[in-house]
Order: sequence, then structure tokens, then C-alpha cells
Amino acid sequence: MTTWRAVTPDWVPVPAALADLHVLAHRGYLDTWSTWHDGMAVTAAWLRGGRSAPVTFREEQPVTRALADAESGRR
Repeated sequence: MTTWRAVTPDWVPVPAALADLHVLAHRGYLDTWSTWHDGMAVTAAWLRGGRSAPVTFREEQPVTRALADAESGRR
């Protein structure tokens, strides 16, 4: 069994909010099987270093602000 230690990128203004979002979105997905909750959970997991990017499946870590902007389609 592998273990994963969550990290928060330095550019995230409120690290506790990202951790809370991750937990709440995952719980929401388990309760409802909603694709909205799933998208939020996998995006938070990617930002925290636990999976590949949700759209492009990029593997680069840590996630920089530029990578997050590119993943979202803003740049």
C-alpha cells in the first residue's frame, strides 16, 4: 500500500480552504455520485499532489499557478 502526503502549492492563498474543499467535495461525491462533486474533488487532489491533472492528465508536480491556469483554459 502506498501512502500519499498532501501538499499545498505556495500560491494558494488559504491552504486550509483547499484542504476543506477536498474533503467536502469527496464526501459530496460519495453521497451523491454527482459529476460536479467529482470534478471538484479530483481538481483539489491534483492541486494537492495526489493525482494527474483532471483535463490534460499532466503529471508535473508541484502544480504551479501557470499550470493551473493552463489546465483551466485561462491561458
